[in-house]
Amino acid sequence: MTTIRRREAIKLLGGAVVAAATVGVVDKAAALELGKPAPDFTLPSASSETISLKQYRGQKIVLVEFFGSASAPTCMSNVKVRGADTQKFADLNVQIIAISSDSPFALKTYADSVKIQFPLLSDQGLQTIRRYEVLAPDNVRALRAFFLIDEQGMLRKQWLLGLAGDDVVFASAPIIAAVQELKTKR
Repeated sequence: MTTIRRREAIKLLGGAVVAAATVGVVDKAAALELGKPAPDFTLPSASSETISLKQYRGQKIVLVEFFGSASAPTCMSNVKVRGADTQKFADLNVQIIAISSDSPFALKTYADSVKIQFPLLSDQGLQTIRRYEVLAPDNVRALRAFFLIDEQGMLRKQWLLGLAGDDVVFASAPIIAAVQELKTKR
């Protein structure tokens, strides 16, 4: 692990920056190659459905948000931010999917308590978390990260917060701006 300034640790790919003034530790969160196909996944959801990334291909832009745990306050706050902005994303034809290593039961309990309207997926086997290269150093949870995937399944943008994101609530504004930019390039 490397100790660096938190504002440098949270510098996001694509130029968006979330600034925080404290010093923190960031573990390696490898960047996937932009413009390449996003790793596909099929995972159980909090609502007992099985959801695959490929089911949105040709239909929607997908925002995949990895978070550590539904019991961690900052992770819960981050998912709630996306929940509050669900309509903004829907208006842009974006499907939000959040993934953690929690059980479907734990995710359902959380989703029901805060009325989350998008899929929360369980990756207890950590296979998808590993494929997106966001496994935390404790090997039991995901690092905080966001991946924007276009309708053809290509990775277009990513925000890798690593461990520095453990106490930062990441606003939807940079993600929405990236979606708008992606739509104007077509």
